[in-house]
Amino acid sequence: MDDGTFSDKCKEVDHLSKAGHAKPICHRYREKLRAELQSGEKLWRRRGEAFPNLTFGPDVKNHVARIGYLPALINRLSELDAAAAKWIDNPAQWWTGNVTDESDSVKQNPRLRDARRFRSNSGAHEYFFWHARCGDGRIHLRFDEATRKVEIGYIGPHLPL
Repeated sequence: MDDGTFSDKCKEVDHLSKAGHAKPICHRYREKLRAELQSGEKLWRRRGEAFPNLTFGPDVKNHVARIGYLPALINRLSELDAAAAKWIDNPAQWWTGNVTDESDSVKQNPRLRDARRFRSNSGAHEYFFWHARCGDGRIHLRFDEATRKVEIGYIGPHLPL
């Protein structure tokens, strides 16, 4: 101090002296990052860091730009990311919230089925039949067996029934 006295100061510093330290550090970093995602543009730009176990189709960039329920969306994507991290054989068994497949009647109706077809991360058009509720909207997703990730293809209003 300026008057020649000393004072104690404590600063928490993350360190990786043990392998077990990495997971909590990454968790804290992701939680902090997710709290800072205050626009659809930021969410899109930092999606890989914020949700490392999810992939996103290219059209989702435009979807998140129009979202009015961003905090609810970030919470729901966080839940999906945590479930995807636990994927062993069947990712659907890990959902903590309501994630459901489309009904057979939707899958068999060409108009309704095609409304659930979006560009995947690879650019191919794929069906995203699984969906999670988010606010008044939906997140449509699929399970990518090759990468063992959950891919998001659509975020927005409920699709036609």
